Amino acid sequence: MHQHQYWCLFLDTLKMKQDLQATTTNYAKGVCAEQLALEFFQKKGFICLQRRFKTSVGEIDLVMAEKELLVFVEVKYRKVFSKGLHALQPEQAKRLWACAEVFLGQNPGSWQHIRFDLIAVNSKKELFHLPSVILN
Repeated sequence: MHQHQYWCLFLDTLKMKQDLQATTTNYAKGVCAEQLALEFFQKKGFICLQRRFKTSVGEIDLVMAEKELLVFVEVKYRKVFSKGLHALQPEQAKRLWACAEVFLGQNPGSWQHIRFDLIAVNSKKELFHLPSVILN
């Protein structure tokens, strides 16, 4: 191998590592935001029934319950709140509904009320809660 080929291989390897670090960093930010959201609900007396409930149609970040209220929570991390609050698109809302139906089918309960909430977390780890973001 020529020196030029080694250098190209080194640059390709370096780029892969940087891409992985960026992904890991974004993943870590998402995990941190979910943890903040979890603690927010727990302080209000909710219990966590499920974290990252995965189905073939999508994923729900948190499933929280308090007495007869079941809350499906979507958590969005963005540098500024406004971007997080606008990040829930109609197609994602449909997937969340579909995931919720799977969860309810697998976990029958006597919940009188079901709600879909959005938690936006910014780069300062501040949290903004929007209850009932998805309606029937």
